[in-house]
Amino acid sequence: MNDTIKSYIKGLSLPVFIATIAYLFSSFHPALDSLVVAILLGIILGNLIREREPVEKGIKLASRVFIPLGITLYGSQLNFYTLLPYYNSFRVIFLIAIYFTVILWLSRRLSISKNTGLLIACGSVICGASAIVVLSPVIAARKEETSISLISITIVGLTGVIFYPVIQGWFSIPLEAYAFLCGSTLQQIGQVKLAASALGVFKEALQVKLLRVAMLAPLALTLSLTYKKVRKEKSYYTPWFILTFILTAILFNIIPDLNTLSVKIEPFITFIFSIAIASIGLSIDLEAVIEEGPRPLIIAFLGWIAAISVFTAIYFFTGNIGW
Repeated sequence: MNDTIKSYIKGLSLPVFIATIAYLFSSFHPALDSLVVAILLGIILGNLIREREPVEKGIKLASRVFIPLGITLYGSQLNFYTLLPYYNSFRVIFLIAIYFTVILWLSRRLSISKNTGLLIACGSVICGASAIVVLSPVIAARKEETSISLISITIVGLTGVIFYPVIQGWFSIPLEAYAFLCGSTLQQIGQVKLAASALGVFKEALQVKLLRVAMLAPLALTLSLTYKKVRKEKSYYTPWFILTFILTAILFNIIPDLNTLSVKIEPFITFIFSIAIASIGLSIDLEAVIEEGPRPLIIAFLGWIAAISVFTAIYFFTGNIGW
């Protein structure tokens, strides 16, 4: 077998192996998001490898192939038709707008890179790790910026999963309002499921979360049209995989047969994304991530606290949040 082909196979086998382990871990507990496990394992293994040359080509190929493929297929998971009442839809949009703005403002105040701040903001207000993976290539984020963002929002989300049921008991928050809290402020669907299912309101919380997920398509298109300008480049550029992502989302929402297929292919998409994110982790210098310090995590936490504060204001000034 040709040496070049062997090097590609060796490099590709690493992220596939890591993705398999991460996916198996995620099946044990909803809080163990496979994308986060994949990035962590990738970073650890990547920093243990001394001779990178034999596997470098395959790792880079995995990023080039599986990131666009995963982004394209993820369009099938966006549901444009949520059953959320219009008044709650406005509340969600207002809340995440404040959430988004606070994180971007804090990132400037604490001198975090624009890409890192933007990825933390997008991951926090939309759909967690998936949003970060989708948007990282759109804004040409460095691998370190992607991993820092993933780790930060995951820690914040897991904190919410632990404390939300406790807070609900302390303050006797009505279940309808608690569902709104979980769906509007937790970062990832797995985290929403874990926190909301503890009190039997996952269905209601998911309606709120799906509205946030549906915002990924217009945000991805907006960023793809503007990030060149943000990076002080003259021309506009729309990556082809953003166009296929939006096209897939439209097709799966207007064709009934495809819409029913979206649930069946979700595990496959997660696995594809896990391979892509594992390849990113394998390319990351752990020292560069550590050098960034706690500032990204602080930003993610403060933005989350701001979102909870907005929820509290909505709850007390508008009355019970119900369906």
